[in-house]
Amino acid sequence: KRFNTKQHIKKNQVSVQVAARELRYRWLEQVRSRKGYDFIAVAHHKDDVVETFFINLTRGTGIAGLTGIKPLVNKIVRPLLFTNKKAIEAFAQKSGLKYTRDASNEEDIYSRNKIRHRIIPEFQKINPAFNTKMLQNIEMLAGVEKVYRGHINKVKSILLVKDGSTYKISISKLLQLDPLNPYLFEILSEFSFKSPEIAAVERSLKGTSGKQFLSPYYR
Repeated sequence: KRFNTKQHIKKNQVSVQVAARELRYRWLEQVRSRKGYDFIAVAHHKDDVVETFFINLTRGTGIAGLTGIKPLVNKIVRPLLFTNKKAIEAFAQKSGLKYTRDASNEEDIYSRNKIRHRIIPEFQKINPAFNTKMLQNIEMLAGVEKVYRGHINKVKSILLVKDGSTYKISISKLLQLDPLNPYLFEILSEFSFKSPEIAAVERSLKGTSGKQFLSPYYR
């Protein structure tokens, strides 16, 4: 299947990597739905988990972005997260399995490849067991995020009041939270607000009323 990736980039103002991912997943979902399949299986492995941690870290993320790649999200299943690239390639060679290498994986113009080829090898020089330790860290963060998420959901159930298609938030109750920013981030990011707008909302809470802040879908 071929796509007009450049057109998608221009229309949606996204990077080459994001555009390619969106296009292929959309097409895979069309195939899955048309054929009546249950899942789309993709080949992410342990090394991808570590790389994704650093990608999210450099872009800026909440704690959820530091908890690794999930084995099942909607109809996407990742059955190879138990192993790494080296083991997969060894198995393929031993079993006589042919596979295709994506030439773009060798080009350091992409963030993931820079992290894979330049940054992680430097950490591995410091600690040869770096990937193993990172996976342990990510697993621990996933547990922390689960506890954090339970608390955040409890606070949101108190703060957010639904009124038809409108949600109301008590400013006085917000101002009792300390630190305020993570709570505000978790509440407003659900409504497509990004970090700069959320920071502006936080600054305005003790100021003059009547200011408006916009996300693509909410005010």
